[in-house]
Amino acid sequence: MWSVGVLAYVLLSGLNPFTAETNQQTIDNISSAAYSYDDESFKQVSVEALDFTDRLMTKERKHRMTAAEALAHPWLTKPAEEISARAIPTGRHKRYCQTMVRKEWNTVVSGARVASGGSIRSHDKGLYQLIIHNVETEDDAEYSVVARNRYGDDSCKARLTVVPRPKPADLTLRPMFKRVLANIDCKEGQDIRFEIRVSGRPSLKWEKDGTPLAFGPSIEVVHEGLDYYILHVKDTLPEDSGVYRVTATNSAGSASCQATLKVERTPSVPAKILTKPQSLTLEEGHTARFECDVDGEPAPSISWLREGAVVAPSARHHIVSTQYNSSFEISSVEMSDEGSYTLLVENAGGKQEAHFTLTIRKSESKEKVVAPPRITSPEAKSPLAKSPEPVKSPQRVKSPEPVKSPQRVKSPVSPKSPTPKSPTPKSPTPKSPTPKSPVTSQKEQAISPIKSTMMEMSAHTHAESSSSLKALTTGIKRGETTFKMCM
Repeated sequence: MWSVGVLAYVLLSGLNPFTAETNQQTIDNISSAAYSYDDESFKQVSVEALDFTDRLMTKERKHRMTAAEALAHPWLTKPAEEISARAIPTGRHKRYCQTMVRKEWNTVVSGARVASGGSIRSHDKGLYQLIIHNVETEDDAEYSVVARNRYGDDSCKARLTVVPRPKPADLTLRPMFKRVLANIDCKEGQDIRFEIRVSGRPSLKWEKDGTPLAFGPSIEVVHEGLDYYILHVKDTLPEDSGVYRVTATNSAGSASCQATLKVERTPSVPAKILTKPQSLTLEEGHTARFECDVDGEPAPSISWLREGAVVAPSARHHIVSTQYNSSFEISSVEMSDEGSYTLLVENAGGKQEAHFTLTIRKSESKEKVVAPPRITSPEAKSPLAKSPEPVKSPQRVKSPEPVKSPQRVKSPVSPKSPTPKSPTPKSPTPKSPTPKSPVTSQKEQAISPIKSTMMEMSAHTHAESSSSLKALTTGIKRGETTFKMCM
């Protein structure tokens, strides 16, 4: 692409862009990509043509146009009706061609070899050169050379005069754009850059629609190299569209160029909730999780609110959001977490809300911990605990002696009695209903608490029946033993 730029320069002007008074200076111009458009042959050349050659003859490869960019350049894509019909004078082109035919260009090639090798080199046809690099004032002197062979010798001399370098101010030229601003079309949000190359070391003034450009984080100018400037516009917005103009000024004059920036607005899609979070009812200590899917262009912002206040992430509140999805989680929920919640999604196109609730109920595990005392407390207070007391009561009945009184009634009867068939032995007292009544009443008194206990046990729950029945059986057995003792 460098060669294409050089050929275009030659075709437009008939000149070598790097020509100089000496071969060494020509080589230096090629190495540093130093050229200009100051010759009068460029006065009739369009700005687009100058910009085309300048974008190709750039020292830094990364700044050169590619083949595709060159084919799309305004100079090559200009409509036919806008192309000038003026003919370019060819006198310079003919002289340049004759120079190439005579191979005078070879002197430049040999000069490049000498510059890379240094010192004195011999060439065909007896040509010798003495090269002095980077001359200084001390090199100002008269130089002579003597040639000798077997037939004799000959000499010649020359004077080298070193002239001090003129001050830059004496060579100041009016600013000239080597690369002008180009029109740019982009979409909203893209980054763009305006590039220029201008000679004369000028000061630059940037304007947009006739108003000085306000620089900031999104708009800045970068200076690269000697004459290369870039205007960066980041994250473009539709309001960045307009005509951008730059004016270069120095002590010799000023020059300006301009271009248009068009920013295409990205169509916006209002924010919308695709999947809404559902209301939940949980026990204390469980984890509540809500999720949602959203849509919109640009991507909407997602917020979770409780009773109208934004929920902030904390040790128990976790919020994870992506571009079009979000989840809200509450770990170990408490009664204080109960209430109304809101999901809010919003972008430039609009906003939408979704409402849901979280209901907390007391944990069943806590109720089970409290319940056992209420179940076992009746057992502790039931008559079964006191049932042994009625069983032991007949033991106190054993203490009275009247129970054994019928046996003492028989004691008065003796064999010495004159009337053994007396009516006294015929009416045994122990079998009379009178002594039986106390024993029967005592037995009924001992059994009555057991009967009442059985009646109360019938009303108890199934969980108490097993243990109560066992205690009752034991009590009955003890009671029967006592009754037998009493009888």
